[in-house]
Amino acid sequence: MGHLPVEIYGQFSRQLSRFQDFSACCLVNRTFYDLTAPLLYEWVFVPQWKDHSRERVQCVIATLSLNPRLASYIRKLDLRAIPRLLFSDYDLSFQDDCIRALKNCVNLRTCTWTRDGTLTTPIIQALHALPHLEEVELNGASQGRYDPESLKGLLRLQRLRLIMPSWDLLHFVLPAWISNIGTNLRVLTIISKSSKDLSDYILESISPNLVALEHVNLTGCIAVTHNGIISILSANPAGIKSLCLESSAPAFDMHAFASETAKLRLLINLTSVTLTLPTQGNIHAWFSHVLALLDASTLEAFQLYAAKAGNYSGIDPDFTRSLVRRHGSSLKKFAIQKLSASLESLELMCTGCPELEQLFVVLPNTYDSPEVLDKLREHLSHAQNLKNLHLSLPLVDPESILSMHAPIRLLARACGPKLRLFGIMTRVWEVARVLKVDATTGEVLTEVELQSYSNPQIPEQFLVV
Repeated sequence: MGHLPVEIYGQFSRQLSRFQDFSACCLVNRTFYDLTAPLLYEWVFVPQWKDHSRERVQCVIATLSLNPRLASYIRKLDLRAIPRLLFSDYDLSFQDDCIRALKNCVNLRTCTWTRDGTLTTPIIQALHALPHLEEVELNGASQGRYDPESLKGLLRLQRLRLIMPSWDLLHFVLPAWISNIGTNLRVLTIISKSSKDLSDYILESISPNLVALEHVNLTGCIAVTHNGIISILSANPAGIKSLCLESSAPAFDMHAFASETAKLRLLINLTSVTLTLPTQGNIHAWFSHVLALLDASTLEAFQLYAAKAGNYSGIDPDFTRSLVRRHGSSLKKFAIQKLSASLESLELMCTGCPELEQLFVVLPNTYDSPEVLDKLREHLSHAQNLKNLHLSLPLVDPESILSMHAPIRLLARACGPKLRLFGIMTRVWEVARVLKVDATTGEVLTEVELQSYSNPQIPEQFLVV
């Protein structure tokens, strides 16, 4: 291959996706190493569920602190798996290693550091100096570990995600911090655990500076009502593109929210919405208000979660029909979690959304009858652009999923040729198509095979808060 132009090598390396393939290419020769090493180390991630994650994290930090060349390749650093035990008030050696590692990551764009008790003021100050850092996902529980005022030094952010932010951070730091970065901020995510610390008052105080905000995600903020959200949405004259509201305040009035956003035309550019069913009130009326809320949008992704599984009878087919009638031509993602979808609703999703690429649904209790499986295969066969399918089965032990391999393969075969990921409950497979020759006729056939999930990133269907 030595006679090939270097540009051909580059095209070859860009076709790869698995870390194992990048690693193998680095061992071919110096040319391949120079081309693929930056791709191999572009994203560094230690999965929390892997064995010996503590040792893995220590090895990663030590390598980055001692090898500036490798560290310079990193664009995305995910350190959510750092064990708290590595941080001690009496031994600061690991913290010092972390600081050296961060200083070497001169091209870092994204940093995730969410483990409670592991983020410190010196580490945050090391992040200040990174010239290209534009996205952070940080643990906001600052009590006793770091000075929240140090966060104000992160001035070039375009995407900000705060996990379990403390009262002090929200009330004394966030308003001033947003006033410094608000004109560039595109994404704001705040995830709490049923906390009342974030209120409408805080959202109203930061909203005037959020003039470029495009994506809003508020989860577990049970003191936030429609008034606070409207103040955020009103700041950007161009309108936001995605809105995620999970577990808002009981006082959140969907009718008032839909009416006000329609009057002010706040959601005309909305393409993605994530909502949680209310735990009280008239559910049918709520569904009607949601349809009114989304009427002016051109929706590409719709996600609906139930707060607790089993509390509802299932998604209303009439709602599904109305949603598909209005947005079916543009919808690419349909996700219904902890809420069963009837075969009628599933048929509407598959036949009424020709561009559908991702489908996450909970099947009805009668899923295991031959008639239902045949219907399910028929409906899925209409979704020819489907790339990611995940089915949840009620009243099924996740450990028994492997015994259902035959019907699972039949469902995967029924889907279109673009299917890449197929999941059932807690299992996810990569869908491969293998060419085989029929021993009798000599005909070349394409067989669908389900292979182990090889990507170290958590599959999206498990990222439900």
